[in-house]
Amino acid sequence: MHRPIITPRGERVVFSSYDTRSCHVVKWDGTGLRKLGDGYALDVWSDPATGEEWVYATTTGTKGREQNKGSPVFRFPLERPDAREVVWNRTQISVHNFMLSADGELACAQFPHPRGGFARLAKKESKIVARGCWTSMAPDNSYLMWVFDGPHRNLLMHSIRDERRWAVNINSAPGMEGFEVYHPRWSNHPRFLAITGPYKEGRRGGNLIGAGGGAVEVYVGRFDHNFEEVEAWCRLTNNETGDFYPDFWVEGGEQAQGYIPVSELAENSPRASWPPSKRNAVFVWESAARHHDLPHETESGTRNCIVVPSGNAVFDRFHSMQAGNGYFDAGNFDAASMVPSHGWTFEVTFTPSLGDLGTRVGCIASFCRGNGTSMALVQRETGIFLQPQVLPAGSPAPELPIFSDAISGRTYHLIVVMGHGQLRTFLDGVPGKPISLAVPIVSSLPPHLRFGDGPRGDAPWPGTVEAVGLYGEPMSEGRALRHAASSMTRAKGRAPLPSYRVTARLLHPIVPPGPDEIGVYRRAMVVGEYAVESKDVLNEEQILVAEWAVLDANRVLPALGKGARREFRLEAFDEHPELEGEREFLQSDSDSFDLPKYYRLDPPESTGPANSSNVVQ
Repeated sequence: MHRPIITPRGERVVFSSYDTRSCHVVKWDGTGLRKLGDGYALDVWSDPATGEEWVYATTTGTKGREQNKGSPVFRFPLERPDAREVVWNRTQISVHNFMLSADGELACAQFPHPRGGFARLAKKESKIVARGCWTSMAPDNSYLMWVFDGPHRNLLMHSIRDERRWAVNINSAPGMEGFEVYHPRWSNHPRFLAITGPYKEGRRGGNLIGAGGGAVEVYVGRFDHNFEEVEAWCRLTNNETGDFYPDFWVEGGEQAQGYIPVSELAENSPRASWPPSKRNAVFVWESAARHHDLPHETESGTRNCIVVPSGNAVFDRFHSMQAGNGYFDAGNFDAASMVPSHGWTFEVTFTPSLGDLGTRVGCIASFCRGNGTSMALVQRETGIFLQPQVLPAGSPAPELPIFSDAISGRTYHLIVVMGHGQLRTFLDGVPGKPISLAVPIVSSLPPHLRFGDGPRGDAPWPGTVEAVGLYGEPMSEGRALRHAASSMTRAKGRAPLPSYRVTARLLHPIVPPGPDEIGVYRRAMVVGEYAVESKDVLNEEQILVAEWAVLDANRVLPALGKGARREFRLEAFDEHPELEGEREFLQSDSDSFDLPKYYRLDPPESTGPANSSNVVQ
C-alpha cells in the first residue's frame, strides 16, 4: 500500500501500488478490496452538486526520478473506474501532492518538482508561486495553498485570491526537537494538517529524510484562525516503526470555516502586466516567480516557457537569471515555428555589472547550436553589442554597437527587431537607427536560446536577465514602447540591500551532501554556524550562513573542518525569496535556528571538484 487517501465521506481508503503502478480501494475493515485500474492515485474529490466521489490519478514513469512524475492527470468516478477523462495534460506533475479545492476548479501541484503552484483546470492555466515540494490545497474554497520549503521545516503559504504570502513553521511540535519533518498534507478540515517526523537518523548535515528511521511518527496540527501558525499539536502514533504518508479525516470537516481572504481575486484588480501582448510569441519568460504559457499545436494545447539552469547558474532575489559561471537554456523553445519571411523580435531586460568583466567579452544572450551562434548580445567593458552572423551590407564590422555607457546595477530594456531587410533596436523604448542587412538573420536562427556563457563570450557575464520574449513578427514602434514601459515598471523602486564583508570561524564541521544524497533535487545548500570575528562590520556574536553546496548535480563546496576561518560577502537570508524552496542541510545543532541567518553572495568558482578559495589561510 502506497500513499493512502481517505475518501471524502471517510468510509474507504484509496491507495496505489508502487510496484504495479495501479490504484485500489478498500474499506476500513479490509473488505471491499478492488482494483480501480492502472495509474497512481493523487486525490479523491466529492462533487458538491451530486456528492459523487471522483478519483484523480496519473500515469507515472517506471524508472528513476520519472517514477514520481506523471502525465496526464485523469479522473474517474469511484464507482465507475472505466469512465476516465483527462483533466490536465499541459505539463508533467509530481505525485506529491496534487490536491483540489472543494469546487474542483483549482488544483495545487508541482509542475513538476520543484516548481510549486496551482492550476485552473477548466481554463488549462497554471501559475508557479514558489520552489519546494509537497504542495497542499485547503479543502474548502478559500483557495489557500502551501509549498513545503527546502529545509523541510516551514509551509510557504500562498493565498491565491489576494496573493498574500507568509511562512508557517511546522517542526516545532513537542518531540520534534527542531529536526526536519515531511509528508505535510491538509486534512478534509481546513484547520487541521498531518505531518511526519522527526527525521534525525543518519549523518548530521546529510539527507535525513532518506534515512527515515523508527522515530518517525505521525503528528496532527491545528492552525490558528488566521492560518499564521500551528497553535496545537497532537502525536497520533507511538511505536518503533517509521510511519509515513499520513492522511487525516475529521467528521464534519467539510462544514468548517477556513481562511478568509482579505480581497477579491488578484486577477480582477489592476496591476502592472508584462508582456502587454503575447501576439505571435514563440517564447516568453518573465522570472522564476512568474511563468507564462503559450498556445501550441500539441495534445496539451500549450507550451510552458521555462529556463533551465546549468553549471553554477542561480536566480537572484528578484527571481532573475544570474548566470555567473554557468548559463540558462530556454526550455520548450521552438524557433522552428517562426517563418523567415515574416521577421522576428527579441526582447530582453538585463542589469549589467562592470567590476568582474574588464576588457573580456561576456555573453548576455545567444541563439546557438553547439559552438556556433547566429546572433549574440554581448558586453565588453561598458559597451553593449549585438553580434549577428551576417554583417551589415558593405561593412566589415563584426559587431553592432547598441550603446557604450552601461552603468553597473542599472536595469535596461532592449528590443531587437528584424524585418523587411532591416535590423532595428529600441533601448528603453527609444528607437535606434535602422541598419540594412545583406540577408535576414532569421533564416539561420538555431533552435537553442541561451543566457550567459555563450560561444561568443570569453568570460562569465556577471549581470542578471529577466522579462525575455521572442516573437515571430517585427514589433511596431508603438508596441515596442508599451513593452518597454511595462518591463521598466516591473523594476522600478528596486534598491540594493546592505551587504557585509565578514571574517568568521566555523563552529561545526561542514560535510556537504553528495549529488546522490539529495534525492530528486539537483541543487542543495548547507547552513553552517560561525563565530563572527569582524564585529565592526556585522554586530553579531554568532550567525548562520547558507551557501550552495550542490549545483547542477555537482558538488561545489569542499568539506570544511571545525575552526576554519572564512571570508564572506553576505546579505540577510530573509531578503532572498528565491531561496525559499531550495533544499537545505543544517551543519549544526538543531537549537541554532534562532541565530541570525545570512546568504553567501560569492558564487562558487566552478562545478565539479569543489574549491576552498574562500578559506582564510
